[in-house]
Amino acid sequence: MAALFLALALPVSAQTSGSSQAQQAVLTGVVRDSHGSPQAGALVQLLAIRSDNLLDGMVNAAAAVLTDSRGRYTFARVLPGQYQVRATAALFLPALRDNLKLGVGSRTVVNMTLSTLFEASEWLPAQRRRADEPGDDWKWTLRSTVNRPLLRLAGDNPMKVSTSAAERSKPEIHGRMAMTNGDGGFAAGGMHSIFTMDRVLDDGSGVLLRADLASAQTMGVAPSADLSVGYQRRVNYNTTGRMVTGFSSHPELLSSATSGGMQSMQVESAEQMQLSEALGVDVGVVMTAVQIGNNGFATQPYLKVVAHPTQDLLVTYRMATSRVLQGTEDMDSIDLGTAQAAVQQSKVRIQGGLHQEASVGKRTGRGMVQAAWYHDRITNPIVNGGGTIGAAALMSGNYVVDPATDSFRVVGTNYSGSGVNVSASEPLCESIWAVVDYSTGEVLALGEQTADRPGMMTAVRSQTASVAVRGHLEKTNTHVRAAYRWQPQHTITAVNPYHAFSDQSYLSFYVRQPLHVHGILPRGTEATVDVTNLLAQGYQPIATDGDGHAIYFAQAARTLEAGLSFTF
Repeated sequence: MAALFLALALPVSAQTSGSSQAQQAVLTGVVRDSHGSPQAGALVQLLAIRSDNLLDGMVNAAAAVLTDSRGRYTFARVLPGQYQVRATAALFLPALRDNLKLGVGSRTVVNMTLSTLFEASEWLPAQRRRADEPGDDWKWTLRSTVNRPLLRLAGDNPMKVSTSAAERSKPEIHGRMAMTNGDGGFAAGGMHSIFTMDRVLDDGSGVLLRADLASAQTMGVAPSADLSVGYQRRVNYNTTGRMVTGFSSHPELLSSATSGGMQSMQVESAEQMQLSEALGVDVGVVMTAVQIGNNGFATQPYLKVVAHPTQDLLVTYRMATSRVLQGTEDMDSIDLGTAQAAVQQSKVRIQGGLHQEASVGKRTGRGMVQAAWYHDRITNPIVNGGGTIGAAALMSGNYVVDPATDSFRVVGTNYSGSGVNVSASEPLCESIWAVVDYSTGEVLALGEQTADRPGMMTAVRSQTASVAVRGHLEKTNTHVRAAYRWQPQHTITAVNPYHAFSDQSYLSFYVRQPLHVHGILPRGTEATVDVTNLLAQGYQPIATDGDGHAIYFAQAARTLEAGLSFTF
């Protein structure tokens, strides 16, 4: 490595031989990722801009160095002139500072910020991402053996060049405690105590642990519990891997097949590889086992290829078979949620399908526009509903019921279809982004319904439009996300169900606010409020059952969750 470093640095000495110290300039700086973490081993190139008559504007390599363990680089003896500075590293897009003029005897500081290829793909919410939703709001960070982050795998900020930034240090162990209370969400109502811990291992890999314990909501029934653990490691220099395993027990859920509730186990595994500066591959699989009296099992892989042929162009191909896991970034939060499963004629069915999508995105200043074509083949679609289910309907073997929140799930009719999606994003200010989104495609709508035959649904062509604002207020550090997603109310599943907005029907918002009450609340305390479908739109009543109970389907039920958390 020392020999390589000296070889790379030789051109500066050759270029500046014969120049006096007074005529030479010094260029120095720090290379960081988009979250401020120093990047060791990044390649920084100094490129001279030719300005003679024949080669005006041409760029020639003048020198190159590698950053040290603190991300620092220095060009100690540089001839005055006009230059470009370029920083590159594995798993990152190159950062460029153009039109840099170095004067006689000057000392110039240029700090560079690198973004990952997959951060560029997140300029728009091109897919479902639980990390954007409430929960632990946790982000994985791969660290070096000296506990400095080398790779941050999620974020919103585009590439930028700065002139100053303070180094950040990360604790080796940190965690979060939270207490929430909610209503309306299937298997998510009542009081929940949530604990999350992040530990960095000696080899720089990381482990996340999450436990969600709920209070008993039904007399004589044990409380629900969700446990998950995740592990991330660097496979080699340009590949990272993750694995998350989770177990969920919900004895409060009812169906005709069992009185023991619903238990599930999920194993998610993913690898993210950068084959070159302009090409990345993301592959993985989720394996799901569900018990609702009977057993069900599914293995669902995904593949994502992201190409970045130019600085402003993004080309993506995605293949997914599960809505839960469509990319490594879906594992930013290890909250696996309730398995997407229900019963049909008392047999366990797990939602699946095949989603294929090709998209092209182009950066427009700090924003981006994207167009995509997709084709879906949906099997065992899970349809949500509400209302009190009578004994006769429950015994039909087609419902999984949560009596604590008066909600249920049924299995809909398989369908397929193609559609298009167009999105545009633009920053309203430094920390607030706005997104406009439009999709067409196939959905399920109600056919003739009876209470004991909820599966009578038909596929129809439909469309949806969304507008969302997200970000944080710098003065108060308030994190907000507000969205309105319109779709014809007679439809009961989402258009483009593998898309980011598919669970954000109608008016929804999320607010997280730090609380600073010295001497009363511990440091790091935050309050959260999460509301989905605030106006209770899209509810479709179906025939009452034999006991006279009214039940309905909904694209997304109205849910409310609020709580307190603190990070330590």
